[in-house]
Amino acid sequence: MASSSTFSIILGILQATIFLISIARTVTVADPSPLASEAIAMVESGWWSNYSNNASERCQWPGISCNTARSISQIDISDAPNIEVGDRFGKLSFSSFPNLVLLDLSDRQLGGKIPHQIGNLSALKHLDLSHCGLSGELPPSLGNLTQLEYLDMSYNYNINGSIPPQLGNLVNLV
Repeated sequence: MASSSTFSIILGILQATIFLISIARTVTVADPSPLASEAIAMVESGWWSNYSNNASERCQWPGISCNTARSISQIDISDAPNIEVGDRFGKLSFSSFPNLVLLDLSDRQLGGKIPHQIGNLSALKHLDLSHCGLSGELPPSLGNLTQLEYLDMSYNYNINGSIPPQLGNLVNLV
């Protein structure tokens, strides 16, 4: 009889486990906090892979400045020699940086097109993509950067096409 009761216990545990798994599949995980989203985006970009995968140290990484809440407010890698962006430019999850006010990637060989997701940087005031070897057309999403005061895309000789009319929304340019 001991084996029959053991079997019943194991069967009960198995049924309870299956029930809990089915419940767990219906529960959605809440969105991570903005700081966690920033940290994930920084590591996944691979830009700072030569430094650390410990995103809690991101405010000390070269070219990064954070505000008092430890949210990234500036990315300026124009003078950071060991930051390799290259074809990873489009891999940065721009929507993960709600407090970014300055993005300076000048003098980097980014190549390729300007990712349309850059238009998600709603707080951006300063954008410098000069001397980056960019090509293709300007994305209309740049017109979403309505806080922008400074824009430099000079010396990208392979940018072509017309200027999107949405850039008329950039009324704060100085």
